[in-house]
Amino acid sequence: MLFKPDANLRGEEIRLYLPVSVSVDFSNISPFISQAEIKYIQSLLGYSLHELLTRFYTDENPPEGVGEHAEKYQELLIRVQRSLINLAYFEGFNFLNTSMTDSGFRREETESSKTLYKYQEEALRSQLRNNGFNGLDEVLTYLEAFPEAFPLFQQSALYSIRKNSFIPSTGILNTLIDIGGSRLVFIRISRFIETAEEFDIKALLGKTLYDKVKANLTAQDQDTKLQALVPFIQKALAYLAYGQSISELGIEVTDKGLFFESQAATMQNSTVRTPLSESQSFALSRKATETGRKYLELLRDFLLRNSIDYPEFTGETGSPFNRDNSNKSTVWV
Repeated sequence: MLFKPDANLRGEEIRLYLPVSVSVDFSNISPFISQAEIKYIQSLLGYSLHELLTRFYTDENPPEGVGEHAEKYQELLIRVQRSLINLAYFEGFNFLNTSMTDSGFRREETESSKTLYKYQEEALRSQLRNNGFNGLDEVLTYLEAFPEAFPLFQQSALYSIRKNSFIPSTGILNTLIDIGGSRLVFIRISRFIETAEEFDIKALLGKTLYDKVKANLTAQDQDTKLQALVPFIQKALAYLAYGQSISELGIEVTDKGLFFESQAATMQNSTVRTPLSESQSFALSRKATETGRKYLELLRDFLLRNSIDYPEFTGETGSPFNRDNSNKSTVWV
């Protein structure tokens, strides 16, 4: 585990990242640290790198595999611990607010210590979650910045998936559409990106050209002509996936939905978030989808204008099933 009891007798290690009380009992939070570490950190780093980082943290001397990169492993450890402790408190939030005894579950409150208001609980839990998940992106960014120091990461399944993706990270998606830099939103939109890639991008390019562009993403010597298609593809994917996610999940900047913010009359300076109506969500979804379609047309036009560079593109690709059937009656036999 990447936090240890003897380094947290008074929460010393935890207080590097969160302002917990010196009376914090490490035994209460340790189960959730372990849970979050397996659930998030190990799956992010890959088993081999996670094991090496754990040995770097626990052993007196740098283990074999770290070599001259001890400082970089220390920096990685700091980033991982910051994300991990936020996620641990997020995972254990309800249990840590509850006392469990033989007679049942209780919420403790004394004369000198009151429980949080509901809006304070929600804000704190949201901050822990966002800090933790966004911290995972910081870890990924650091790992990819120093590939020579972390070769084990390049053997992980996540690394292969990211390198083979048109939109591999929260940061790249955030430059295309505003998701507030949220990894949570990126994770939820990712499956719609995959769908749009399969049904829209592949259908437009045709299998041969599509396969060449995908292979070029991970090639050591990238073909600049194939790489020139990627910005068009990324923009189309981002808006198509965003439009689909709004209609199916109702998400925008947060993972809880599309919201307007207003001041509440019942609580001084408090904020109320009101979900968008069905018609508003539909309008936003349609606008995003239309934008995505326009980027697809820009991609098609670019390919036609530069057909000599892309002989695999016939201009006749696409699926007859992929069409706007609004207010029409079409029967496929």
